Amino acid sequence: MPDRFLEKLMVPNALVMDDSGLFENSLPEADQPVQIRCLRHVAHFLLCGSSSWALYVLRHDSLLSRAPYLVMLAHGFIGSLRFSHRIFEHRVFNYIYDISRHLARTGIIPLINTQIAVEVFQDPHIAALHSALFVAPTIARPMLAAQEHCEYIDDLVGLTSEVYLGCMATIEDEMGWAMLMEGDFINRFFLTNLCHQIGLPADDFYIIGLSVLCFLGPFKKVDHRSSHNYATCLSHICLAAISGWCLSKTLTLGVYPVAATTFSIMLVHGLVGIFRFGHPNLVVYLRSVYSITFNINRIMPVALITTQLYQRVNNSLWAIIQVSSTGIPILDVIFANGGHDTVKFLILLGNIMSLMYFGVMADNYWALGLALLCILNCFVLDKLAENFTVPLIDLFTVGLCFFCFFSYNSLVELKIDQEYDF
Repeated sequence: MPDRFLEKLMVPNALVMDDSGLFENSLPEADQPVQIRCLRHVAHFLLCGSSSWALYVLRHDSLLSRAPYLVMLAHGFIGSLRFSHRIFEHRVFNYIYDISRHLARTGIIPLINTQIAVEVFQDPHIAALHSALFVAPTIARPMLAAQEHCEYIDDLVGLTSEVYLGCMATIEDEMGWAMLMEGDFINRFFLTNLCHQIGLPADDFYIIGLSVLCFLGPFKKVDHRSSHNYATCLSHICLAAISGWCLSKTLTLGVYPVAATTFSIMLVHGLVGIFRFGHPNLVVYLRSVYSITFNINRIMPVALITTQLYQRVNNSLWAIIQVSSTGIPILDVIFANGGHDTVKFLILLGNIMSLMYFGVMADNYWALGLALLCILNCFVLDKLAENFTVPLIDLFTVGLCFFCFFSYNSLVELKIDQEYDF
């Protein structure tokens, strides 16, 4: 009995990997679990949204520059319809979806290479070659007996196009093209194999990866040297990842609501920073929002974590004092047209001293380390940034990453059954 048939017998309600490394359904479309259908609908809906965003950004450009995103939008729309309701589960619609899926899997890169050949180098021969690479796998698919061979051709075309786009990105110094090349390579080869190893539906996560590529596509439209900073974006990605991990762990414990709020604030700041410094078309819109979240994270996390520590040891008076201190800088900003630096300094100093006092009295070395880290973040980094011409935002964001780590460990270190006399 073939191994694939044994796999379908052993896992009747799961996705079984086909010969191409992707996942196919072990059951008919109508018998799929609701969760799988929902995941596929959401993945294609995300592709619709990101490709629509790219088309909006490129609305004044030529049709050729918008062609890749029109293909992705068509595939996302067809896929979202197909998995939204069983009324679309018939042979004709499945065939249309299969064609759009193959075109999307060939990728966004060959069409972008065609645009480069026409608009940058004005070479119709190279443009025709890349156009042929885009449609050739779909045309050759009915001639190939094995599905595995079809996927190999798709990946070979994708790799060839990535190499060409990488060379063009180096020649023209286009960061957007380089990011597209790297993203397509990760999506096509790394993400698929990773999903294969951990048992996730690789085809659906590949669609989500295409959504990210469509979002990155318009990067080349703005001068990246003046509008945003990729190193700063990377530091905010780290902050979002660490704060999100601490938030999930804190929610699992279920006894630290104030700490969960703190990690949520830092997660929001990290996400805003990713788009503020990562996507050029959002710089203007998110500059003021980022300024607000930056100032909030300068003051509130220290007070909120200290509040959580005191509240957890049943010291309600100090907990109320700590959480009330967060309102003073807010009122100062509202009524004093931007606030006073002295007020912020005093509030931060008081919160840090309170945190240090807690660490000494509770014998919590993580809290002591957190207090020293807060001194470094709030008072020392400004001087370092001034004297060594290092971006303050990058230093502060890295400091927030360590703040998340120390805060979570100070909460875990807390001994609830111990009596604290302070």
